[in-house]
Amino acid sequence: MQSILASESGGALAAATAVLNSYSAPQPDNSAMSAYDVSSINKSVYSIEQDAKRAKNSVAESNKSEPAEDPVECFLKEFAMSLSEMENLVASLKKNIDDLVKQRGADGVPIHWSYVPILPVGRVAGKCLSLDFGCNDNFFQVAVCNIRQSETSRDTTEFRPVDRRAFVLTPSLRRAPMSVYCDFTAICVRQVLQENGLQAQADPIYMGIVAGFDARLKPQISPAEARVGKTFKDYKMENFINCDFVASFQKSMDKHGLKVKIVTVLNDAVCTLLYGVHSVYSRRISTSDCSISVVTTRSGANVSFLETDQDFLDSCTTDRRLLLRSPRNGGFCVVVNPEAGMRCGEKGELSNFLNNIEKNVLEEAKPGDSMRWECLSSGCWYPQLLRNSIKTMRKLEVVGAGFPDLLSSANCFEVFYVCDRYATVKEPSKDQLAKELQAFLDPLERYQIQPKEAEKLAQVCQAIVKRSATMLASCIMAVAQRVYGKLLPERMVVAYCGAMFQIGQLLPSLQETLDEFASPINSIYPFKVELMPADTAFGCAVSAITIGKTLAMNEHRG
Repeated sequence: MQSILASESGGALAAATAVLNSYSAPQPDNSAMSAYDVSSINKSVYSIEQDAKRAKNSVAESNKSEPAEDPVECFLKEFAMSLSEMENLVASLKKNIDDLVKQRGADGVPIHWSYVPILPVGRVAGKCLSLDFGCNDNFFQVAVCNIRQSETSRDTTEFRPVDRRAFVLTPSLRRAPMSVYCDFTAICVRQVLQENGLQAQADPIYMGIVAGFDARLKPQISPAEARVGKTFKDYKMENFINCDFVASFQKSMDKHGLKVKIVTVLNDAVCTLLYGVHSVYSRRISTSDCSISVVTTRSGANVSFLETDQDFLDSCTTDRRLLLRSPRNGGFCVVVNPEAGMRCGEKGELSNFLNNIEKNVLEEAKPGDSMRWECLSSGCWYPQLLRNSIKTMRKLEVVGAGFPDLLSSANCFEVFYVCDRYATVKEPSKDQLAKELQAFLDPLERYQIQPKEAEKLAQVCQAIVKRSATMLASCIMAVAQRVYGKLLPERMVVAYCGAMFQIGQLLPSLQETLDEFASPINSIYPFKVELMPADTAFGCAVSAITIGKTLAMNEHRG
């Protein structure tokens, strides 16, 4: 992979190092803070109200000729974060990543390695499959992908989607014996193959499985082995826990006469990264590099990265926790997935970065809950933050005392979508926004939402999204330091996917924040972060065909 190497010399290197050292600012002392000890949090609940009211009344007390400061502006400042604060957050996250990686192999460490023996950077072509269990516990997806040589250039390849469909998992199927569950999956795959004219072909079709973390996988000892250790979704199948996840499905594929060979099982965040790796390499963009991916949904956020530390790779090879090969010719062979936001926040690491609204949410949390980076950067706390914001807006008399509560998380996200459309229209109508919010928040019209109230609510929604983007960008930069060290590549590509990116303001806000990080670096040498949309199913499929054809070639030679 292309990167700016430490071979640069002279004052430029010293200046670049000085700028980048700012990302390693000392971590604030949070030793007295515990996310589990909510009593230690500042108890001035809604202190932002006092600040805003003082701002509202200060003019009357001092100089009545000057306009009073809008209390909502004071309120929105709570969600802003300065560049220095972001740099401190990057340092805290980077330290957390390093600490977790040092504990590799220890029980209970929430960081996972995926065995990726061959990165999808070669010139492969053909049909391949992905079986995705990472999307939901109510359905799974089967996708047929076609990878072929581009008609415009012989040096590039391209994806052509052929078919992708979801199959519903009924409650009875989720509680059936594992063999029945696997047979149902094989029948669904057979249907997809038949309708695409692929069942009768002579050569096997290579398949990859996207496991997600509906089942937490034990460390893999081969690319197609994964034993289920624990499930977080509503999977109650008999013999599911501790089963050989891949072997069980392969047995059913063979039983139903399918020429399908399962060659790998990967996490969804890892598949996202592998899509980016393939896309960048297939385009032969020499100045770019994709070693990081980000997935953010309503329930969580993950940032995966290609591990480059030789000590890490050698150690894993030696103790056989993974059958890894040391990198050859600049390649890499393991993807690290810091599941659950690297647990940053569970020991109070985020205490100095929380605003008053976030502290209020944490105070109201159930015993054992904690404010983690994952919550701040995904959709986990959007509903809680918005509910608390509305409470504060009531106290500030920005909205009326009867302004409706959000009835559910689903309604909360509908509010974000409505406000997002309002933010992207050139000449938005406050009246239309009020009508649409009324439909979601108060369909019986017990309280009539006013256009001015709707506009203020839209501003708060945009501030929450920007805050989430800031947290997400900070983690990407922390991971970039882990991957590249002090000297970053000229063009760093970050592959992304996830339901939260459907909220249109998140993506431009994320890009804007990453550009803010890049600004001081650009004064020394060119640096650009490019966000690339990725497809989990395609990333899994292209990895499967790459691994499958390589294994077949090695068997033929052997």
